[in-house]
Amino acid sequence: MSREVFALDDVLIASFDLPPNGHEMWISDVSGCLSHVDLRQDKKHARRWDVNGTGQKIGCVSVNPVTPHILATASNDRTLKLWDARKLSSLPISLSSASPSPKSRKSKKEKPEEDLPAMNETEYEEISKYLESKRGPGLLRAEHPHKLSVSSAFWDPSGRRIVSTSYDDTLRVWDIKPSSLVLDTPLKKFDPVVRRNHDCQTGRWLTILKAQWMPSPEVITAVQAVAACHPSRVGRYATGNASGRCVLWAAED
Repeated sequence: MSREVFALDDVLIASFDLPPNGHEMWISDVSGCLSHVDLRQDKKHARRWDVNGTGQKIGCVSVNPVTPHILATASNDRTLKLWDARKLSSLPISLSSASPSPKSRKSKKEKPEEDLPAMNETEYEEISKYLESKRGPGLLRAEHPHKLSVSSAFWDPSGRRIVSTSYDDTLRVWDIKPSSLVLDTPLKKFDPVVRRNHDCQTGRWLTILKAQWMPSPEVITAVQAVAACHPSRVGRYATGNASGRCVLWAAED
């Protein structure tokens, strides 16, 4: 059994993440927008924000597992950004999104129930205006430029560290004081504490390399194009990519 919880018209979804409560979902797409869905509500209540304003893809969104209102985004505009979801939710819906787009309006032959609902979207102009206001600095909590597009950024299980991968073939790790995330102001400093050269183009024929934290926050693993766990043996995994390489993984005995 399945149900559709979110859909975009002619826009590809790039990534999604769920906070620990499992009731919500944050989604990024190739047009540079973030969307939020409350899985307990009808999908027509979903919200969408054009946070980039450039139309460039946000390839990854990651929810802080300890402070779930803090989101990390990795974008083709070459930035890693931290957002305060509470302030995003407080922004008004743009007037232009109050009615269905031409593509979502029914033709004379279509039935009324086939109408697509209007997207509750906040355009970049509204976000930019808010960022320039007195309350605005707390919306964008931090930003760090990369030399090339940022393909991924993930919080670790402790909610204090981030690892990013980029087309500049560099892994970067941030270590952030949890107390600074509780504040309602931008981080005073947001620079990586670790930089390591790494070939991040290994999955270029299918999906770009993304580094994620294992349940133990001391370990980072590279995600290949496909991965599967053993149906009955815990801690046994198989991964593979388009180069024909298959790797079997197992925890130490």
